[in-house]
Amino acid sequence: MIYTLPLLVSLLAVSTVADGAIIKFLKKRKIVVLDDSDVNKRDKVCFFAGSKKRACGRVVRVKKDKSYVKIKKKKHFRRIKKDMNYEIISADGSSRSSGGGGGLKLRLLLTPSLFARASFNYIEWKGNDGNTQNNDESGTTSERFGKIDDTRIEKEEEDVESSFKRLMMRMARYFPWTSIGGEGELAINDSLSIAMGGRYTHLNLSPQVDFNFDKSGKLEPFMRSTYGGHEISFWLDCLCVEVSEIKLGGGVGFTMSKINLITNKAQKDNENAPAKIVDEDGSPGKEFVYFSGSSSANIMSLRLSVRKDFSMGIYGFGLGLTAIISPFSFESEFTKDGDVHQELYNKYDEGETDEAKGDAAIKDISKALDHKNNIFSLMLSISLFLNI
Repeated sequence: MIYTLPLLVSLLAVSTVADGAIIKFLKKRKIVVLDDSDVNKRDKVCFFAGSKKRACGRVVRVKKDKSYVKIKKKKHFRRIKKDMNYEIISADGSSRSSGGGGGLKLRLLLTPSLFARASFNYIEWKGNDGNTQNNDESGTTSERFGKIDDTRIEKEEEDVESSFKRLMMRMARYFPWTSIGGEGELAINDSLSIAMGGRYTHLNLSPQVDFNFDKSGKLEPFMRSTYGGHEISFWLDCLCVEVSEIKLGGGVGFTMSKINLITNKAQKDNENAPAKIVDEDGSPGKEFVYFSGSSSANIMSLRLSVRKDFSMGIYGFGLGLTAIISPFSFESEFTKDGDVHQELYNKYDEGETDEAKGDAAIKDISKALDHKNNIFSLMLSISLFLNI
């Protein structure tokens, strides 16, 4: 993030500021309106797609903030697009070029996605099933935490949530729509541009997951875990192919994903009563926390993008779709916010100290959470931009 602002400033400094742009077309009169008043009546104006000349006309009217160019032939008039460059040739033979839709575009982005950049498991306490040693059947140490299947989570939500809220929660897991960002796109020419941007994505995860702690029944104290998280992503793209005014390109991306987790003690007063967070002695009051912390994963990605812009002078809006492939992530690890509670320590027989037992618990949580890269996702981008 610390490199984003300096690089954008550098892009702005080296970009060529456009002298004007095509504002609109008066189709019946075959007139092109330019956001450019630094011209004279009867000056010749030629419009280009890249280096190819597409049409020429004469300035027929000049106002304080705009000018009007008349194109004689209808077929030539139809060739002109809003993002084209143009050249003004004065009566004395001097010429001046204008960038039209070139220069630097600053974008404000709304970027909903199909799948987040990272995946993880909802986890539960497996306990030791009444055994006094933390060993499996082979005699080797086993993990006390394991993942919960998503179908079970959805069933638990179905028991306590309305149909609409269940639908929104499921959509939030697979379609993280709360995502905004910004981007700077430097146009090298009509078909080639370099774009650098970033976005923040809020992960609206399942509000709570309940599971037994001592296997003694629903009315006894159980563990309630609450999840949250976000992603911060950056990318650098090269848009190097243009087909029918649609730009195609690719690039690289980097995402920092964070999952927050807090697990409390909870219980019910009776079978039909709502569950509630309780303190250490089982009474409502100060929260009893078994453990809390966060997991971070750093993910590298390859990007394939397609986008189309709709210019309206110096302003415009754009639509884009990006396929993101993430082949790997750096190793993630769960980091605790505070000490693991003694009641959980006592369930671990590894080591002779609370610190050793706590380290074993955190290791188990991290392994069960399995916070890592999602191989594939799609990002839709809806943007408003300013041509500089």
